Amino acid sequence: MKLRAGLVGTLLMLSACTNSNSDSTSPSDGSDTTAASTTVDDEVTTVTPDPESETTTPAPDDPTTEPTTQPTEAPVEIQVGAVLEGESTLEASVIQILPHDFAAQTQGLAWEGPALIESTGAYGSSERRFLSPVSAQTSQEKFLVPELFGTDLTIAGDVGIQLSGREGIATTFDVENLNEIGQIQYDGEGWGICLDGETVVMSDNTETLVRRNPVTLAIVSPQPSPPELTNLRALECAKEWIWAIVGDTNTLVAIEVESGELAGLVDVTDLIPSTAGPDDALSAIAFNPSTETFYVAGRQWGAFYEISIAFPT
Repeated sequence: MKLRAGLVGTLLMLSACTNSNSDSTSPSDGSDTTAASTTVDDEVTTVTPDPESETTTPAPDDPTTEPTTQPTEAPVEIQVGAVLEGESTLEASVIQILPHDFAAQTQGLAWEGPALIESTGAYGSSERRFLSPVSAQTSQEKFLVPELFGTDLTIAGDVGIQLSGREGIATTFDVENLNEIGQIQYDGEGWGICLDGETVVMSDNTETLVRRNPVTLAIVSPQPSPPELTNLRALECAKEWIWAIVGDTNTLVAIEVESGELAGLVDVTDLIPSTAGPDDALSAIAFNPSTETFYVAGRQWGAFYEISIAFPT
């Protein structure tokens, strides 16, 4: 494995430019936070957002302009750890490393070319914002109501859907300006979501995946998934696979859509900076269909990455 030695120095340099780690209230997998009881609601509950509750910054920077901080190219290999030893390891390499707000509790990424949309999670300060894959700048921050812990998000046409971990409430928003459109209630927890055809696939931090209506989030059907996997969190639908982050293992798995079988995996443990805490694991993934590359990030990593992964055969 050649990633660790060359990368740690880069990350330490990036971390020196960021804020020190701040306290946050983020529910981890072992938290004893009590979930609110909710039921499936087939109708969308539209909420008129309070303009004073949203923080707006200037429009997103142009991702085609020269970056203020030059990306660090790292054509190095990522190798799998022992978490699912014996399964098929997918060949992967880092294309670029970009600096990121060290205090950000990144929980989700979605590609809305030419930019990313990031979801962060912390009660009282969860937000969504544009994130440039070129300059690494953020803009157009919009905060969720304090009672929601933001998790993963996806894009369905011109509407974005941002989940909350245990509250059973999704926030819909305009992908052009990130302004809130309304809220939708759903049953269970919400930790991962991606659009696959006419339905969205959602995870609830267990081994279960389900397909839901993208407008109402009512359950349409179960989605097959590997029985040996648990704590499936952030998701991305790309090609014929559902890509899922497995709990706090820093492992990304490819699940065949039709059969639900495990097609391969990548462990990104060596991307984690030495300044990260024990709970600051891989937490977000997005796919750029134009370049067929992935963007990944973790909680309070101080960097995010564009990586290339060989698709399963």
